[in-house]
Amino acid sequence: MERTVKYPVRESKPPAIVEYDPELHILFIWTGQKSAVGEEIAADITVHYDKDDDTFASAVAIHIDSAEHVLKPFVDAILEKYGAKPEADPANSHAQDEIGVPGD
Repeated sequence: MERTVKYPVRESKPPAIVEYDPELHILFIWTGQKSAVGEEIAADITVHYDKDDDTFASAVAIHIDSAEHVLKPFVDAILEKYGAKPEADPANSHAQDEIGVPGD
């Protein structure tokens, strides 16, 4: 007996817009929709909603201050899970050349 499974068609949504300011360490992820109100849900994390209404509001953006510090445990866990190591920072790649490697 053949069995057919139908899945609901998901509404196509535009990709998230991700902006990162490396000098200020701020990560901002948003849908492109306007925000009516923002609420700090934890230290350094603010969620922005599309409506200022108690009955219904959709999150349209998340703002993370000190993103490197806040997200480091998650990134470390993902890297460990997949046995990966972070890539060397190209900006610092020649720093060891200037300092010198023992045995040179």
